[in-house]
Amino acid sequence: MTYGDIFLQVLLEAVPERKDEFLKRFEIVKNLPDAGQFNEEVPKEEAEELLNALRQNKEGLIAWIMRGDTGKSSLDS
Repeated sequence: MTYGDIFLQVLLEAVPERKDEFLKRFEIVKNLPDAGQFNEEVPKEEAEELLNALRQNKEGLIAWIMRGDTGKSSLDS
């Protein structure tokens, strides 16, 4: 499991009705040259800890994403 997989999993749990949109955007982002840690594998124990931490702060995760969503982006093709 990668950092991106963890992020996406919690995001889909928090906002399941936007699943198709998030999956489309995630595929684009993880293939960018500067995707950074999104594609980095996470040790199983750390992945579980991170999943639990993000699940406890779903509202913060959604707020963080929405602050960056100021309208159509170049990913909206």
